[in-house]
Amino acid sequence: MYARIDPSRWKITETVAVERRDQLLNAPDFQVIVDRLVEKTDKILMVREHCCKSHDYFRVVATLHCTQSRLVDFFHNANTGYRAQYLESPSLGDAANAYCSQQFASLVEAKVRKKLPGHWSLDWASESIHSKCAKSWIYQGLWIRNAREDCEDLKVDAWSPKCGTDKDKRRKARYGRQLPGEENRIVLKGGWISIDLKCLGSLKSERANDIHRYGFT
Repeated sequence: MYARIDPSRWKITETVAVERRDQLLNAPDFQVIVDRLVEKTDKILMVREHCCKSHDYFRVVATLHCTQSRLVDFFHNANTGYRAQYLESPSLGDAANAYCSQQFASLVEAKVRKKLPGHWSLDWASESIHSKCAKSWIYQGLWIRNAREDCEDLKVDAWSPKCGTDKDKRRKARYGRQLPGEENRIVLKGGWISIDLKCLGSLKSERANDIHRYGFT
């Protein structure tokens, strides 16, 4: 059900090593990548994040550490990866997000049940982790702080609009061209849930369209 984008649309340039380029253009299917990430996750760090826009709501943010950075590379950068699904269509991207987020959520919930962090309730944590608003993404570490304006590692014609002077669009397009290869972490952000288990809903209504248009949100 998931897409494999043709290399004529998912153009990995010669700035990327030949072996890695070939791997990213011949990666496993999306579902296989996610299943392998689940298998190779060896550490999970969790925090409770406070919603700055609505002070009664919180969410679980879990950082999954994978023993193989190549799998995170596939997840974010391959023509079968997470962003590739959004390039195909926002709805397919959201379906891919729902699949991987639920797979990652199972790992996170197992850790929560094993040792519940102080001041958390199991019901609240489970509601946040398994929320329909949960989302997954590559960890934004040093690679994003060092993202070069002139980077052309990934050229996707649909992600190269004339942004003009719009700084937000230019920033998204710049980050969308990056192919971070050394990152070994994935982040699962749960839904915003109040202590009495009310759901706030998504605060990023354009997330799917942003990834579809720019490769980044």
